[in-house]
Amino acid sequence: MRRTGVSSKSKVQAEPGSQVVFEALKSLQIEIRRIRSLAKEIAAAYVSKLEAQAEQIAGRLGEATAVDAGAVAIILRKIRDLNVKPHKGRRKDLRKLEDLLVVLGMAVDQLVDGAEKPADAPASGKSKNKKRRKSRA
Repeated sequence: MRRTGVSSKSKVQAEPGSQVVFEALKSLQIEIRRIRSLAKEIAAAYVSKLEAQAEQIAGRLGEATAVDAGAVAIILRKIRDLNVKPHKGRRKDLRKLEDLLVVLGMAVDQLVDGAEKPADAPASGKSKNKKRRKSRA
């Protein structure tokens, strides 16, 4: 082994082409391939979760009996306004998709649950009999 460099710290390096360097590079290749495999596994699990969430939301829509057409139009607009570039493979696009699914899930729940309420039930869940407070100007 030889010492190299003029820095304040001493560095010890193995000779290029030595067995030590060869073994270290081999180990590094193996670990990098393992990371690649982990990335594929994590991505597949994440995508499966997103797909399941989308399927659950779509299935929940099947429970609706009567829905407000305006609410459906708003939900459709949210979906159509999604601006992603799948070919770029960006994490921020996955985040946008995940955020949209959360919003859609809440909107569909509200849509379906709202349709299941009796016609005379107040939309906000508050009683109609409460007196309104007068605003003081």
